[in-house]
Amino acid sequence: MSLALDLPLAGTQLIEASAGTGKTWTIAGLYLRALIERRLELREILVVTFTRAATDELKERLRRRLAQAADLAEVALRAGPAAAAAHLRDVREQALARADTETEFAAHAIVRGLAEEGIERLARRLRLAAVGMDEAAIHTIHGYCQRVLREQAFASGEALDAGELIGSDRDLLEQIAADFWRLNASEPTRAADFAILVERVGSAAQLARSLAPLLDADLLVHPRAPLAVDADQLPAAARAEEAARARLFAAWREFGEGTLDGVRAHTQAKRLDGRSYRNDWVAARIETCAAPLHVGELPEDRGALAWFGTRKLGAAAKAALGDLPNAFTDAVDAWSDAAAALAAARALRWPVLLAEARTHAREQLDLRKRRAARQSYDDLIQRLHAAIVDPQQGGRLAAALHDRHPVVLVDEFQDTDARQFEIFRRQHAARPGGALILVGDPKQAIYRFRGGDIEAYLRAAADAAERHALMRNYRSSPAMLDAVAAAFSQGDAENAFVDARIRFQPVEAGGRARDDDVRVDGAPIVPLTVWHLPDLDARPNKEDARALLAAGCAEAIVQLLRKARAGEATVLQHGERVPLTPRHLAVLVAENKEALLMQDALAARGVASATIRQDSVFAGEEARDVLVLLRGLESHDEAGLRAALATRLLGRDAQALAALADPARPELWQRELRTLDTLRRLWHERGVLALFERVLEMRAAAILDGRGGERRLTNYLQLAELLQTASAHRFGHADLIDWLRRRIEEADERNEEEQLRLESDADRVQIATIHVSKGLEYDLVFLPFTALAPARPNRYPRLLEWHADGARQRWLRTQADVDDADFAAAKAQAEREELAERVRVFYVALTRARYACWLSWDAIGKGDAPAALAQLWHGGAMPKDTGEARAALARLQEGAPAVVRIDALPAAETDRLDAPATAPLPPARRFATDIDTSWWIASFSQLRDGERVELDDRAGSDDEASVGSKLAESDDDASTPDAGIADWPRGERFGTAVHEILERTDFAAWRDHADALAPASEREAIRARLRRHALAPPEREQELQRVVARMIGATLNVRLPAGAVLADLPANARRAELPFHFAIGGALPERLIALLREYGYQQQRAGFARVPGKLAGLMTGVVDLVYRHDGRWWIVDYKTNWLGPRRADYQGEALAAAVREHDYDLQYLIYTLALHRWLRARLGAGFDYERDFGGAVYLFLRGLARDGSAGVHVDRPPRALIDALDVLLAPAGEHARC
Repeated sequence: MSLALDLPLAGTQLIEASAGTGKTWTIAGLYLRALIERRLELREILVVTFTRAATDELKERLRRRLAQAADLAEVALRAGPAAAAAHLRDVREQALARADTETEFAAHAIVRGLAEEGIERLARRLRLAAVGMDEAAIHTIHGYCQRVLREQAFASGEALDAGELIGSDRDLLEQIAADFWRLNASEPTRAADFAILVERVGSAAQLARSLAPLLDADLLVHPRAPLAVDADQLPAAARAEEAARARLFAAWREFGEGTLDGVRAHTQAKRLDGRSYRNDWVAARIETCAAPLHVGELPEDRGALAWFGTRKLGAAAKAALGDLPNAFTDAVDAWSDAAAALAAARALRWPVLLAEARTHAREQLDLRKRRAARQSYDDLIQRLHAAIVDPQQGGRLAAALHDRHPVVLVDEFQDTDARQFEIFRRQHAARPGGALILVGDPKQAIYRFRGGDIEAYLRAAADAAERHALMRNYRSSPAMLDAVAAAFSQGDAENAFVDARIRFQPVEAGGRARDDDVRVDGAPIVPLTVWHLPDLDARPNKEDARALLAAGCAEAIVQLLRKARAGEATVLQHGERVPLTPRHLAVLVAENKEALLMQDALAARGVASATIRQDSVFAGEEARDVLVLLRGLESHDEAGLRAALATRLLGRDAQALAALADPARPELWQRELRTLDTLRRLWHERGVLALFERVLEMRAAAILDGRGGERRLTNYLQLAELLQTASAHRFGHADLIDWLRRRIEEADERNEEEQLRLESDADRVQIATIHVSKGLEYDLVFLPFTALAPARPNRYPRLLEWHADGARQRWLRTQADVDDADFAAAKAQAEREELAERVRVFYVALTRARYACWLSWDAIGKGDAPAALAQLWHGGAMPKDTGEARAALARLQEGAPAVVRIDALPAAETDRLDAPATAPLPPARRFATDIDTSWWIASFSQLRDGERVELDDRAGSDDEASVGSKLAESDDDASTPDAGIADWPRGERFGTAVHEILERTDFAAWRDHADALAPASEREAIRARLRRHALAPPEREQELQRVVARMIGATLNVRLPAGAVLADLPANARRAELPFHFAIGGALPERLIALLREYGYQQQRAGFARVPGKLAGLMTGVVDLVYRHDGRWWIVDYKTNWLGPRRADYQGEALAAAVREHDYDLQYLIYTLALHRWLRARLGAGFDYERDFGGAVYLFLRGLARDGSAGVHVDRPPRALIDALDVLLAPAGEHARC
């Protein structure tokens, strides 16, 4: 507590907070002090955290601390201004006596504040702060950058509306890689480069994956690489190889068969060295080479061909070989030499080519994101960093940020990078008097793979005015802390973390955990148990050892739980000793496959577990199942429907699917079609969540019975929620499918909303990756796989990552690097940094334990990168043999016999742990309260599907053609058919596709467009959207694209009221797909109908069949387009209804009748009321309906005339009607929400 009280609130202060030392408590204390002592407002204290979850947790912690301080100040105020300080000192002493550190701290801080401020004012400020915490400046780094770029747009040089925030650049990068691929494939002068791309990455998608890790750091290409391949060398090498290949094929035709037969004969006669030419080897080589050479191709195994070359035959010959060598064997050697020269040239050209692709990708990514008004999370940091270091305006921006936040606290600072530190450093340095407090622990810097840069922390540590450390641990028992110290002090303690700038610091116990809280067999549990492998006949390989360790760990857990059931393994909880249960145990692993291995091992022994993995739910099989299901339901295609049935969601096995094709049993397929149609209608009518509810109602039990059933069911439920949320912002079902496809392709484990949820909170062993466990704590921790050396990275392209002079470097490996001194030094540094991070990961894992930890160590595997324990106990090298490993364990135990035990890995048994006895469930409580079922979320579609009465002789029909064509027949002036209209497709899917195109298209690109083809910039998007809806067979795709292009061109260039043309409207004067919700307050349907009829609307309607008694709840909808022209707001809705084949069917009374027939007048009345309320809420008295609202424009796209004489229906409902609807429908004070 002393550091939180005494730390100077000025200058750059760095606090090293080792695991469990009360970091969050300290931050909350410093925040309270800044509020009191520096008399700052909430918004003036900036706190930056690592995740949104951490932000929410810290905000709640601060809210409680401020509320407590406000309570203390108000009680002191009641004691009187003169006695307030004395009263608070008494409170502090009482808190100290009962070890209530929060009350003690708050009282102390308030007493300090009274030296500068009266108790009345201070109490009021604290109370206002406590109730106003929602306004506090507590953000993730990305949230802070986004807010600054928005609020300081002019100072940062950013657009006022920075556009859509995307989780990943992956889709754009794939497009850019595809463009680069096509450029090299289509340009004859780049044929040699394209051959390298094909050889090295194989596809544009793989090129995108290769580029992704190269974008965010400087890239070094070996200095000799560009010089080794000049402009002519690679094409020359390619031509030489091609010529040698042609000579090889020519020689094969003349001498090939005889050569192979001769080699076979000489091998059998032992005239060739049997160490290289064995009968079975030669037979296999002949089989590999002969068939492809016969058809003029090279064998896949090029090395096999070399054995028929002059050099190898001559080296192996023990006697004369008759006709060998010959022209073919010489041609083999000549081609091998030419191919090797080409491969060497390509190897040197590849890094340069990849660097070119990277430069192109970086430029294009930035350009395309700015054009599309999109930005990624990393862009937020990059753009703020660029703005604050800008020579012209960076100083002004930094000063503005300093003035807004004179005190800044950065949590988890060890996970920052150089750009983030520079932002805060410049902000702090802009003016004197501020405080920059950096809180972190370099020993826990484990997010290098996410961009975390330990060098940024170490640089900040060197720059800090003062460095501090939290030295008291509030998590672990004293014995557990001693065990941790023993593990890190066994070898070279000063270099335990590889980098001598990071030191292990022993801490003292300060919490409530005691050594004897957990007792096993009547004694306090041993804090650290290290397992070695049992003595085996042969040293196991890594995978065998992994399985052995998983089984042994499961056995240890079973033994412990059996003792717990017998009362021999207990834990002290709330003063009562209770048996250990699975929830007290955690298994921490390095990667997901180890988590699954442990879950299977525990399940085999009857132990239930729950996994916590930092994976994206979109990366799992369940997301692909859902995508297949939705595609099948939407496509109506038999293959798609069968694929949907085969998913785990619907669960039809191979036998059931085969039966559907049996012509003797057509009823099986018809039954499945009825099921699928029911699911489709559920989705379309009630939403994707209703679809999932029905599917899981049918299939949940079967899913749970399968392997990993709870995990799968949890993932399905999470996907259902995410899809339901997304559907509120997507126009149609195809758009939702496209959204899911993109999320699967761009699965981002850093996005907290898509991270896997815990499948059960029941009493289970927790299995978590070490990275996920950071910040968590467990009573007992098992680390079964610490004996395994990590596999060396197998990334492509092969990169070295290391630091030079504090800056991160990346170097592409080439053949020229192997013997290069610079490369060797870089490689050694990269391996040191990788080992250092492995030690930090181990530190995080070990310090999760409150009372005890089990881990493994032995000599396993060969030639792998050293594990963390190799650094701690063997000086950085894996043990050569079992004896060396056991000697290190013996030294460890000798150094700390009271807290370390060395034991053999438990031998796995086959007995399962019996299921625990469960108490009977209490009887279900009865719900006796009435539920108001009249509250609902209504939409135009639900209101429309109600009761109607016919006022004329026409039969009511849903056939859109009947209205227009019947009325148009009486119009003698409009009898000429319009072939264009007649040719256009019909149906819901066509309408959906057109709406989606209009939602996304660039209006300006269509200005005055009259061509049969769409503008060049829009063609690909139109083609993709139409293909997605499968509206035409391939041979008619271009025809359909021309039809749609004519329709879109006419729509965006039609002359609208007041002379408006959609293509001429600037982007900031229109908004596509505007969603709204507004309250409806309990009106009776008959009153609404009477009001509408009074003003001439809805004359045919008798009621609303789907309204549950009254209109109460929310009205929701999405307006196709809202635009502003000449000071007036207008509503636009696009309709693709078929009203007839003639232009006259889309004019005059025919058009008005169609509007009435389909209740579109009801629709635009709802839209008008929504826009009216929204504008009134936003503009207040500045909005006047008569002056500012233009009307509703309904565009019937099939019959549009560019002069507006056909296909355009315009209405401006009377102000009196809109006011009356507003009063009738809305509760007082409620307005539209858009």
